[in-house]
Amino acid sequence: MLQCRRERGDLMREIKFSGKRKDNGEWMKGAYRKYKNRHQIGLNVSNEGFYWQWFNVIPGSVAQYTGLDDKNDREIYGHHIIKVTEVYDDEIREHITDIEWTEASFVAKDCGKDYYSTFLAAWFNLDYPLVELEIIGNKCDNPELLEV
Repeated sequence: MLQCRRERGDLMREIKFSGKRKDNGEWMKGAYRKYKNRHQIGLNVSNEGFYWQWFNVIPGSVAQYTGLDDKNDREIYGHHIIKVTEVYDDEIREHITDIEWTEASFVAKDCGKDYYSTFLAAWFNLDYPLVELEIIGNKCDNPELLEV
């Protein structure tokens, strides 16, 4: 699998994508390209890194890895729906939100808000340690999870 990395100080994250295959509906992770108007996820199938196998995916299903994992060590992608549990002013709050890529960052809706206001990585800041994220679905397969 292509594992491009971007460095910023001592922080690195893998640049990879996921998408739902058109032929069998399975989710896959790898490199992304748009080739001849087809959205594709590719896997490196050679030890030398020179042979790629590309799969057509549903365009609306393609999302980038955020660089963060949930409480079960699953990678969080831009199409995921997550349950946020946080300690705030001595009370435990839970809410469900989706992840969006906007204005060069991954964002989520904060508790009780209907707009994207929280920079996703802020929940993993050392100053804000009492937050737990759990993937409960994705916008392609489970849009009903976002209905209020």
